[in-house]
Amino acid sequence: MTDSSYYLAWLIYIVACGGVSFLTWKLLKPWIDLSVRHVIIPMLVILLTPYFSDPGKSRLAPAILTSLFEGLLGDKKIAMNALFAIGVLLVFWFLIVFALRFRRSSIPPNRLQ
Repeated sequence: MTDSSYYLAWLIYIVACGGVSFLTWKLLKPWIDLSVRHVIIPMLVILLTPYFSDPGKSRLAPAILTSLFEGLLGDKKIAMNALFAIGVLLVFWFLIVFALRFRRSSIPPNRLQ
């Protein structure tokens, strides 16, 4: 795979993830009482986390696809490492959400405006 086709593949994948997140937002907005961003952001973290597709090369691929294909057809250790990378980023995201909610709840109501 040449560099231009590698970057084109990532561009197509990112645009497709944006389209999926937009459609998810449009479909879930009327039915979910809580904020839709709590569904969309973790979904994007899962879809857009990169991981090395081949340990000997510096090329990256989406971690969810790497874990799927390596888990089914290849090395199980690479699949688990890719899932671990997704898990770490999801924990990091939930810590950020928790910290922002804690900070927002500690601000007096008259200072929010």
